[in-house]
Amino acid sequence: MRNERGITLVALMAAIAISGLILGVATLLLGSVLQLSKNSQQSFADQESIKRTTTILTNQLNEANIVVAYTHGSDRELRYSYGSGLKSLYFDRANRRLTLYDFSNDANTNNDEAHFISQAIDPAADAGLYSNPIILSDIVSDAKFEQSNQTPIPSTPITQASLSHMIYLTFTFDFNKILVSGRSQQHPETTTIAVKLLADWTPK
Repeated sequence: MRNERGITLVALMAAIAISGLILGVATLLLGSVLQLSKNSQQSFADQESIKRTTTILTNQLNEANIVVAYTHGSDRELRYSYGSGLKSLYFDRANRRLTLYDFSNDANTNNDEAHFISQAIDPAADAGLYSNPIILSDIVSDAKFEQSNQTPIPSTPITQASLSHMIYLTFTFDFNKILVSGRSQQHPETTTIAVKLLADWTPK
């Protein structure tokens, strides 16, 4: 009887140890699966934000005939015409955020031109002039607004009505890339949008 009891106790302890090992492995596997799922969702969201940014800006800038760029500290802003109104693309470097606004969208259209060419206006000081914000992406680490000669789009009026112009918007996205191990790693991805503005283009 003592041997049977001893064997039974040993078998029970072994079963508990094996069960604990299996449970530990299962917990680790579940954690890995959940983390992989989370990383995959973030990677997909990053890809969608890059695609959304390039699609919206390409479509809108193809219709623009007025463009101007300003620097506000470390932030950058691009204003342009779209349809019968004006748009502002604002890059907030500290928050890595790229936001698209309706600009100077108020009842008084007489002040639109004055607002458009004023570098003193920005979302922090003049929030009333920036409406209907759309966050295109919050993974942007850098943004450049340039002309065909790789110089920045100016903040002073340039009129060359007889010519067409190319502008280039270059963004660096901190894209979450999934590694073979299943972990995610930030991977800078640079995307350039090239748009030809029509002959009546007049940056201000």
